[in-house]
Amino acid sequence: MTTLNKLMTSSVITVSPETVMAEIVSCMEQNCISTVVVVRKKLPVGIFTERNLLRIKTAGTFDFSMPIQEVMTTRLIVVKDDLESREAYQLLLQHNIRHLIVVDIKGLLAGIVTETNLFHHLGLEFFVAFEEINTIMSPNVMALPEDNSVLAAMQLMNNHSISSVIIIKNKVPTGIITERDVVRLTAADIDISTTPLHEVMTSPVQSVTFNMPSHAAADLMKSKGIRRLVVTDEKGRLVGIVTTTDMIKGFKSDYTALLKEVIETQAEQLQEVHRQLDEKIILESIMHSTTDIAFAVADLHYRIIHYNKAAEKIFGYATDVVLDKTIPEICEQEGLDYDVCKNINKTIKEEGKFHSIYKMLRGDRTLHVEANIFTIRNNKNIIQGFVLIAKEITELIRTGEHLKQRGTELEETNAALRVLLKQRGEDKKRLEYKLQSNIDQLVLPLFSKLRNTKIDPVQDNIINSIEANLLEVSSPFAHQLSSLYTKLTPAEIQVANLIKNRHSSKEIAAWLNLSVGTIYTHRRNIRKKSGITNKKINLQSILTQLQ
Repeated sequence: MTTLNKLMTSSVITVSPETVMAEIVSCMEQNCISTVVVVRKKLPVGIFTERNLLRIKTAGTFDFSMPIQEVMTTRLIVVKDDLESREAYQLLLQHNIRHLIVVDIKGLLAGIVTETNLFHHLGLEFFVAFEEINTIMSPNVMALPEDNSVLAAMQLMNNHSISSVIIIKNKVPTGIITERDVVRLTAADIDISTTPLHEVMTSPVQSVTFNMPSHAAADLMKSKGIRRLVVTDEKGRLVGIVTTTDMIKGFKSDYTALLKEVIETQAEQLQEVHRQLDEKIILESIMHSTTDIAFAVADLHYRIIHYNKAAEKIFGYATDVVLDKTIPEICEQEGLDYDVCKNINKTIKEEGKFHSIYKMLRGDRTLHVEANIFTIRNNKNIIQGFVLIAKEITELIRTGEHLKQRGTELEETNAALRVLLKQRGEDKKRLEYKLQSNIDQLVLPLFSKLRNTKIDPVQDNIINSIEANLLEVSSPFAHQLSSLYTKLTPAEIQVANLIKNRHSSKEIAAWLNLSVGTIYTHRRNIRKKSGITNKKINLQSILTQLQ
């Protein structure tokens, strides 16, 4: 478990509430920072970020002489330095913010945590689960021609709450304006309403092709110290953007907590999980787990390209020793039989995996190690590399006899649970019947009476929508859709619900207060996730068949 005191930025620039904006902007530019914390007697009382500066610049209320206390954000999200990292990420999502103020046990400022801190904390093991960058990028990119003014770009960022605008010429990205540039241009005191973008934009822009692996993109962002990459097609035309926010979307607190629970279970529970989880889920679980899981990644030439700390502890080799070495070289050094290694390699290529439990001597200790080797395949089922996952199970082996003795007791408990689950299923059916009956007898008749009153077309439309949604509450559609398409987001399920009821994209956009383009994006995602590849197939017809 990683706490904030291990990944936060502790060297925070702080200022007093009376500090004027001229000093603030100069400080942010010179130190290349996105935020300053306002303190009084070491107690945080406010925060000022690049986005705060963008807001007052576009509003025309910026003044170099104004004190920061007039424009700082005073509603702070403050957390303790022992907070776990995934809980911190959940707070960022919940409050739609990018900075958390970290304090010590006395409430004094200890540091600051951003999405960038989380991004740099995640290793290659986190990004291996993703495929090409086009699966996580944002396709809806805000872009402007080179001759537009700086003010137009700032207004676009402010109105859409985004951190950058891409500058294009003939659909090809030629530069970028970011919130960091807003600081730079404010410090230079340029006329943002008359200065064209091509004079001040950051150029050339750091771009990548849409088929670049996500882990390679993450490495590039870390090495360059940047927070975003512009994504282009094979002709260099703009197709999307990927940010640190996009990169860490898989860092879900509930999900990682479940994986940790799976890994820390005892022998019998762990074996049950191994039987039920397929190759992909096992790989994701181990790679997102706590540090007692060892893993190594090798390419097609069996050269080791990643090796974590747990592997060092179990196998006895330091990372700098094994990186760029091949597995055959390690096997030879360990004195392993060549034919045994050859048979293991054959099994992996034919079956896609290899499992073994074996003993290792480490000094005067005998370790029991459970190892799994999997192939890494692309979407065309072609092998791209190999992953070795291992865990020391010495204690599990020692407690095996004890677990056997508890087998009968656990089976009796399972039988009782099955009876309880059956009873809950019957209770659920009774509740569903009662809900359906109440809606049919008590609620729906009221809509007929309401329609007999004097109502205008807009009110009639709203009544129809309420009635349709109420019927959905009692229909099995939403549950079936969620069960069938487990990859759909809640927003996509809501859109699918309305599509099934024969509502147009324009109507759906109006009811959900979204743009029509966003609804089209949801429709494409629903088609993709439900396996509908033929564009001639009517999505509404398919969804109707789910009833």
